[in-house]
Amino acid sequence: MDLADRETESRDRSIRKGAAWALALLLPTLIAAGCLALFTQSAARCITYGPCETVASGRVIWYLLVASAVFGTLAVAVPSRLLAVGWVRALLFAAQVITQLMMALAVFDALGVFQPSP
Repeated sequence: MDLADRETESRDRSIRKGAAWALALLLPTLIAAGCLALFTQSAARCITYGPCETVASGRVIWYLLVASAVFGTLAVAVPSRLLAVGWVRALLFAAQVITQLMMALAVFDALGVFQPSP
């Protein structure tokens, strides 16, 4: 095994570890985003006086949660020999992190955090 193969293996292993950590933090991200959003005045107003007009709904949050879980599972579980190109795992990891962040923003939006205050 030469130096280039070792570097590729090391990079692949680090991406796999990052994807595993992001996958482990998926539900805590959802819970933390919900708790943080509940501490805002706009969320309290939406909960007290009725639903606010938001772009994100529960369905959007659910789809983003599932998409992030699928991307993360693929990034962690697919063996290196099945990935023909080395950047595929990095692309899956990037998609996982982006959908996870979009899910957190969708939770904020669903609770009216981005609504202007009266």
